[in-house]
Amino acid sequence: MHQFSDLISNVVEITLRDISERSQAISLGLQTSSSTSLIIGLKTIQMQRTVLLTGILSMFEAELQKVFPSKSPFKECGIFLQEIEKNDLAIQLESFKEAINVLKHGKGRSYDSLFI
Repeated sequence: MHQFSDLISNVVEITLRDISERSQAISLGLQTSSSTSLIIGLKTIQMQRTVLLTGILSMFEAELQKVFPSKSPFKECGIFLQEIEKNDLAIQLESFKEAINVLKHGKGRSYDSLFI
């Protein structure tokens, strides 16, 4: 089986290319029309990005659980990163996790941590 890291790069590249092409086509259409289908297209693209991000992070969490088999693999990974003096990376990992939680759940503890 192929490694997560090998596959995810391809998935992201293909998906973002598709999203970019559709965004450009919709943007061109919006220059001459404000039809409902174009607006729905933009909302669909926004949702597709959210699904991509939350899916990637969920799959990454599954990979982390193989290395840090606990109920909190992100927390364990953050502690490990701090132990090896990769504090900036630990902070980024926590920020990504909180941002995805905001996408999934809306305002709450993660939102407050990021924005307040």
